[in-house]
Amino acid sequence: MIFNNSFTRYLLVGVINTLIGLSAIYLLYNVFSLNYWISTSIGNAIGMISSFILNRRFTFKSDVSILKSSIKFIAVSVISYCIAYYLGYLLILIFEGANFTLNRTVYNNLSILLSSGLYTILGYVGNKRISFK
Repeated sequence: MIFNNSFTRYLLVGVINTLIGLSAIYLLYNVFSLNYWISTSIGNAIGMISSFILNRRFTFKSDVSILKSSIKFIAVSVISYCIAYYLGYLLILIFEGANFTLNRTVYNNLSILLSSGLYTILGYVGNKRISFK
């Protein structure tokens, strides 16, 4: 079956988390006009809660204690967030400096999209090796 592989299950859970977290980010950023860092932080926190529950049970089928795994999960998620969203933000600043004719909102939306992909990869590796090992 296709869901025998933990990475495949992680991606499926990631689709659900992306719908939840990324929707929250774009809503906060574009509708409520919160800044980049506040929008991405809150949106990722919302996605992180559903991610923990689904990944613990469905992806990694972990029997590590909830307290122990949740502390590690939060640490992995925060570190992954900082790395991914900072690198995405820097990349967009480079593109912006290249004088493309896009406005700041478009650059930030592209940064959010690129960063969410990197965040997914970093989160999978960290959670597989640390949180739910």
